[in-house]
Amino acid sequence: MTLKDPLLQKVLSAINLKARQPVEVTAKQLRVKTHRVQYARRTLIERYGLTSLPFINFGRLGVVSYLVLFSLRSDKRRSQIIQAMMRHPRVGWLGELAGAFELGCALLVTDVTQVGDFLQSICDSFGDVFSNRQITPRLTFEWFGRRYLSPQTKQHGSLTFSARDIPVSVDHLDLKILTTLANSRSEGVQSIAKEIGASYPTVIRRVRRLEESGVIEGYLASIDPRHLHREAYRTLIQTGTSSRDATARFRKIVENDPRATFFVESIGPWEFEIGWELESARELSAITATISGALSNRLVHVQVINELRDLTWSFFPSEHVISVINKS
Repeated sequence: MTLKDPLLQKVLSAINLKARQPVEVTAKQLRVKTHRVQYARRTLIERYGLTSLPFINFGRLGVVSYLVLFSLRSDKRRSQIIQAMMRHPRVGWLGELAGAFELGCALLVTDVTQVGDFLQSICDSFGDVFSNRQITPRLTFEWFGRRYLSPQTKQHGSLTFSARDIPVSVDHLDLKILTTLANSRSEGVQSIAKEIGASYPTVIRRVRRLEESGVIEGYLASIDPRHLHREAYRTLIQTGTSSRDATARFRKIVENDPRATFFVESIGPWEFEIGWELESARELSAITATISGALSNRLVHVQVINELRDLTWSFFPSEHVISVINKS
C-alpha cells in the first residue's frame, strides 16, 4: 500500500528525527490544524505500521555494533535459524538481502568474543550453516532518515552513534527502560512505567537523564520504505584507507543527496557503508559513479546490496546487551 497522501508525507517528514514530539509542535511547524496532524499520525500508525524508535548511542554504554553479512548453506532449516537469531539478546537488526549475501544482522557487544559466541551458538544448534560470511565493527553510525520527503528543507540534522564516545554510568533500571523504550509500540512513559513496575516520576526522570547524557540521541520514525514507493539499498565502500579526507568526502556525498539515509564508518572488509532509499535500481549506476569518483587518486571498490525487508530492528534489543554494569 503506497503512501500518497501529501499530508501524511508532510507529517512523516516533520517527525523524521523527532518521532515523539508533541502533535501541537508538528501542527505549528506545518501550519495545519492539530486534529489533522492527529489523524495523520493515527493513519500512519494503523495503516502503514509507523513506529517510534529511540536512537541509542551505544558508545555511551560501552557497546560496539558489528555488522555480519552472510548466506546460509541450506534452506531446510532457514526459518528456524532466523527465529533463533531474532530471539538472540544481542541482535539489534536482522534483514533479508539480495545480492552477494542472503541475510545481515547487527550485533551489539561489549567484547569481540561475544561475536564469536553468537556465531558458535547458532552452529551448535544448527550445524555449520554459514557461508560467504563477512564481519566488520562500526566506528560510527549516522542516521539522516528520509530527507527526500522534503528535499527543499535546508536543516535536516542527524542522529549519531559513535564507538569513540566516553561511556556513562547506568544501572539495571536504566537498562530495563532502554529495552522497553526500544521494543514497545507504546509512546507513553506511563505505560512503560507500568510495564517495568516502576513509578511514573522515576521513569520520566531516568528517561530525561538518558537523553541529557546522550545515551538516547533522539527518536526516529520507522516505516517500511515500500510504502513510500522506495527500495532500500546499501553500498559497501572499500578504499584501503580510513583517512579523514576519505571520511569527509563520502560523508559530503551523503549530506548532499536526500536519498541517502545513513552513513557508517567501519573497520574490516570495507571502510564505509551508505544506506539509500531509491525509486528505481537504475539510480544506482549514477550513485556508484559518484562514489567511485570521490577519491580521484585511489581505486574505490563499491559493492551494492538490496535490502529486501527488515525482520527485526531495535536499537536496544535486550537489557542483557550489557552483561556488566558500568561503574564509572
